[in-house]
Amino acid sequence: MCTVTWLRHTDGYELFFNRDELRARLPAQPPSPHEHNGVRFLAPTDGDKGGTWLGVNEFGLTLGLLNRYQDSFDRTREYESRGWLARALLDSHNETLVAKRLAEMDLIRFPPFTLLILTPKQTRLAHWNSHKLWWEADADACMPLSSSSYRAPEVIAARRAQFQKMAVNNELTSDFLRQFHHSHTPETGPFAVCMHRDDAQTVSFSNVRVSRDKLVFAYQADAPCADAPQIAVELPRFRFVSLLQSKQSGLLSRMFPRQQLIAPSTLIVFKCPRCRETLLWGAAQCRYCKREIDELEAYDSAVYETAVAQAQSWANNLRAVHYPTLGLAIGCWLLQILMRWQISELQALSKALAFSPFFLSILSCAAMAIWNHNYSAWRLPDPEFTELQQQMRRNFHLWLAFIAAQITIAYIFW
Repeated sequence: MCTVTWLRHTDGYELFFNRDELRARLPAQPPSPHEHNGVRFLAPTDGDKGGTWLGVNEFGLTLGLLNRYQDSFDRTREYESRGWLARALLDSHNETLVAKRLAEMDLIRFPPFTLLILTPKQTRLAHWNSHKLWWEADADACMPLSSSSYRAPEVIAARRAQFQKMAVNNELTSDFLRQFHHSHTPETGPFAVCMHRDDAQTVSFSNVRVSRDKLVFAYQADAPCADAPQIAVELPRFRFVSLLQSKQSGLLSRMFPRQQLIAPSTLIVFKCPRCRETLLWGAAQCRYCKREIDELEAYDSAVYETAVAQAQSWANNLRAVHYPTLGLAIGCWLLQILMRWQISELQALSKALAFSPFFLSILSCAAMAIWNHNYSAWRLPDPEFTELQQQMRRNFHLWLAFIAAQITIAYIFW
C-alpha cells in the first residue's frame, strides 16, 4: 500500500514515496548505505521480511516497489517477499540490466507487483500479475502510482483524481508533490494519500533526490502529517572518471586528457548509458535507442572503456606467458639442482643455471606486481573484470611463493 510521485530536474530527479502498512508490522529500519556485488546503494529495511520497498544506487537508478492487490492470485499460497526482489536488483547500473535480470528470474515465486525503475533519463514500469511480466516504457504519464489492499481500484482512482485536481492550479514542483503526499483529501481515511485506517496507516515518508554529483535519501518514520523529524543519508554518484583517476594508477592524465577528445588522433568509442551499444565519440544521439547523449556521460564512458580495455589487454599478455615462463623457471631450477650432484664437468653449467630461474621469477613477479598496483584497487560493476583481478592476484602470489621456495632451498643446500 503505497503512493509514489517524481519530478525531473536538469541534473537529475526527485522522488516522493508514502509507504502504507498494517499497524501490526514491525517498524522498518531507516535508510543506510549498503553494498552488493561492488555497487553501493541507499535503502531502508523492512522490519518483518528484511527486504526493501525503495532504494537508490550510486548510478542514479531508483527502484520503487508497489503491491498489485487489484490482480487475482492465490492468496493462500506462501510466496517469497517482494522486498527481496527489489533489494536484489539494486546492484544494476541501468534500467536495461534491470529488465534483463527480471526477464531471467523465476517470478512465479513472488505475488503480483509493480516495479518503478527511475533514472535521470528514463522512467519504466515492470508489472507482474503472477502470470505475465509486461512493461511500460515511458511511465512519466502514469504518475502518480498507488496501491491499496482495501478496495484497490477505487482507492487508486480516487488518488489519481485528487492529483489531477490539485495539478490544475499548481505547477509541478517539489512543494506541490510534498503537499500532495501530505493530503487527507477527500477526508482522513483509506482514500487519502496520507492514509489512516484502524488496521493500517502511512508509516513512513521518503524523499529521494538524485543530482549529477550525489544522491540524498531523506526519511521520516511516520505519516507525513505527523511532521516528525527526518533523517537524511547521502552517497556520491558513481563516476568512472573519478574511479580511474586513483592514486594507484594516475591513468587518466597519462591516457587521455580532456583536450585530446576535442580532436582525437585515434578512434575513441563509448557506450550508450541506456542500451549499452558502442558508439563513436562525438555522437549526439544513440543510433540504436535514440537516446540523447550527455557529453559528460560520453566522456566518462570513453575513459572507462579505454582504460578497461588497456588493463585487460595487458593482463591477457601476462597470462599468455605466465605458465610457460613458470614452467621454464621450474625446469631450469630442477635442472641445475640435478647437475649439482653430477660429475664435476657439469658444475660450471650448474652455476650458470643457478640464477636463471630466480631472474625469471623476479621479472614475472614484478610485472604482476605492477599490474596489481595499477588496477587491483578498481571497483568496477563488471563481474568479468572482478574475476580478472582475482586471477592476477593469485598469479602474483604464486610467483611470490615460488621465489620464497627458491630462496629457502638455496639456503638449505648451498
